[in-house]
Amino acid sequence: MTHYEILGLSGLATADDVNAAYARRVNEHLSQPAEDSPQIMAQLKAAYAVLSDPVLRAQYDQQLYGSSPEQTAVEYVVEEEDPAEVYRREYIQKKQLEKEKAHRANEAWRRGIFRIMRVVNFVILAFAITLTLDYFLPGRMNEEWSIREWSEQRGGGRHRYTACMIKTMHFTIRVPCSLYYGYHYNADEPQSLFILETTVFKIPRTISYKDGQKMITLSLPDTFYSFGLMKPLFLLGITFGILLIRRYNYSTFQFCFMPVCALFITLAWI
Repeated sequence: MTHYEILGLSGLATADDVNAAYARRVNEHLSQPAEDSPQIMAQLKAAYAVLSDPVLRAQYDQQLYGSSPEQTAVEYVVEEEDPAEVYRREYIQKKQLEKEKAHRANEAWRRGIFRIMRVVNFVILAFAITLTLDYFLPGRMNEEWSIREWSEQRGGGRHRYTACMIKTMHFTIRVPCSLYYGYHYNADEPQSLFILETTVFKIPRTISYKDGQKMITLSLPDTFYSFGLMKPLFLLGITFGILLIRRYNYSTFQFCFMPVCALFITLAWI
């Protein structure tokens, strides 16, 4: 019997396997002694002495197998891949890399635009706040006289309308057409017109004139304050709401253009 067979091991057993097998076999024979126990114990000790020593075990394996069991030659068969399949796989990988690169570049571009638009939106927010505050400031009342008045057609189709214009010493503005019926343009003495303009942006807000003992005040069309605070608050609300969204994603990237659109709508509303 070989040392491996005595310990109940194979030629590929590790050092831990040798130790465990030796302890197990010794315990078996000590728990159930037999007449040949001394002889078996001597064989176990001899087998363990050889297999537990790497040098002695290597020499023993050389005598027993001619080489170490771990040194068994293995023949590998390498199958050549189809060139078309290799080209297809490389092409797919290349396209995937190009797609990912383009996506990263696009994301970087959008993030840059998003940061720029946030700066622009802060400027619009400051403008909207100032425009709102300017509405409540006292303003400046200018006493003017009409130099020339006329009407012109604007728009087209169903949106065509008549715009009544007036030119004074310092203003050329559109006025409500009802001014033509109450204000005496052809009076012997020039009749005063009082135009209220805002403090900060110098925007004409109202035009007033005396009709007898009564002062008539009319709101001017085609200004930021044509409908009171509706336009400034519209711009302020949209811009402030968008600026509350600080985290970047595709949706917030699209929303970041809304204040600019609101500004253009407000300007077109004038």
